Amino acid sequence: MPILVIKDGQQYGPYEMDELQGYVTQGSFLLTDQCWQEGWADWQPLSSIISRPPPPPAPQIRNVAPAAAAEEFTMKEEKTLWEGRPTLWRHAGSIIWSIVISLLIAIPTVGIGLLLLPIWWFGIYMGRRKRKYIVTNKRVKVEFGLFSKSSNEIRIKDIRNVNVVKKGIGGMFGIGSLEFSSAGGTGVEVAFTAISNAEEVKKMVYIMQE
Repeated sequence: MPILVIKDGQQYGPYEMDELQGYVTQGSFLLTDQCWQEGWADWQPLSSIISRPPPPPAPQIRNVAPAAAAEEFTMKEEKTLWEGRPTLWRHAGSIIWSIVISLLIAIPTVGIGLLLLPIWWFGIYMGRRKRKYIVTNKRVKVEFGLFSKSSNEIRIKDIRNVNVVKKGIGGMFGIGSLEFSSAGGTGVEVAFTAISNAEEVKKMVYIMQE
């Protein structure tokens, strides 16, 4: 049964029991952190369902070519922890202009200009769908495009700087951009633009780096 976890005031999950056991073993979660699953009246410490972190399994020796073994290890059990897209705040300027221009056209055309709004807003919706932000247990990634896709990513272990940038009115409402860079890169290499929970995603990445 899926389990939720609260650590340092932030909620994570849901996780299956074996997945949660792995995070406890890695030290990402402590037995004193609170957890909850369906049917419980209150939150309880992880120690109520996990007695102690088990020892790591002994490595299995197999006769596998080094390159193939490295690729298998890199891709094994990669799991998506968070997905998101830019909030509509990123397109606030376009939405406002669409309303203003449609009203200006509607006056001399006896309201026909308002028919432009659905077309304009559909274009904004499709523009938002073209960008997808992903955090896995191995990398942060931005995917671009609807049909022909491209991506930009950094491995979690290579990330050196994570900055949250909040500006203007959107920043007052918690909307910001998350910028990732690595030691070998020049400037921002991956950016999650205009998301509503930038601080929470930043903490998630830090936990994965521990």
